[in-house]
This record gives sequence, structure tokens and C-alpha cells, in this order.
Amino acid sequence: MDLKIENRVAIITGGSSGIGLATAELLASEGCRLVLTDVEGADWSQCEQRVEKAAGGKHPYRIVSADLNDTEDCRRLRDTTINQFGSIHIVVHTAGVTGAKGDPIEMSDEDYLEAYQIDFLSAVRLAPAVHSGHARKQVGKVRRHHQRERFAALLGRGRLQHRQSSPGLFR
Repeated sequence: MDLKIENRVAIITGGSSGIGLATAELLASEGCRLVLTDVEGADWSQCEQRVEKAAGGKHPYRIVSADLNDTEDCRRLRDTTINQFGSIHIVVHTAGVTGAKGDPIEMSDEDYLEAYQIDFLSAVRLAPAVHSGHARKQVGKVRRHHQRERFAALLGRGRLQHRQSSPGLFR
């Protein structure tokens, strides 16, 4: 598969396992330069081996521990990415805990609030951090997109695309 995204820079949240790790492997195999992030204490051993294999040792990546519930950590993630690679083209937000919390019928209000904080609000914090201030030049312009749906990060053809509840689609 050739997505024509070689040398693009991608941030992948929840990158140490699951969908985030699978996405990292795919993007590494396509030649992307990656910044993988997850919470402090995540197990990166399997991730490093799989990403290196997918990249064939040709494309750099960086691991950054970040709490996406903290706006400053979101900004630090942006700054680290731009300082390392000079730009941001793709953001894939896969960080989440809903499934890890157990049976949805048995989840408490606190469980749902925690899941909402991590699954949704972390994306709400990350989007403006990535697209604010001095990062705008390196990211691109915002196109308004008025779909009402849960935040989902989309892989575009070399563009940073975000779809979130209402504010916009980054291209």
C-alpha cells in the first residue's frame, strides 16, 4: 500500500498498544516519522520492536510520555514534535479507556466520567494545542467542518485531519 505519506510527521496517542500501536506500524511502514505518546508508565518494549521492524530502521520515531488530561502536556507534546521533526502533518488519537473499564452495563458514573475525560476531552485538549500559536505555520489551515459526532482522528493523504464534535477539520 502506498499512501503517499513518506516523511510526513505523525503524532499517535495511545501509541504503546492496541489500535495506536497498529497505526504506528502502518505509518512506519509507509515511511512516516512518528511521535508516539501514552501515559507515564506505559510498556513500550513491544512497541519499539514492532515499529522498528515496520520502519525497517529507515525512519525515526520518538516516544513521549504525556498525560493528555493536562493542557501543558499537550503543548509539550506539540513542541517536542516540532523541535524534533519541524512540523506536524498527521494526528491519530487512539488514547482511551472505555473498553478497559469493563462491562458498560456495570460501569459506575465515576468510570464513565474517567472514560469521557480520557477518550473525548483529551482529544479536545490536544487539537487546539497542536494547532495553536507558532505551530499553525507547521500544521496548516483550519477548515470548518460541522458534523456532530464524537472526535475521531482520520489519516489523510499527508494532511493533518481532525474531526471533532464541531470546531473543525485541520488540513
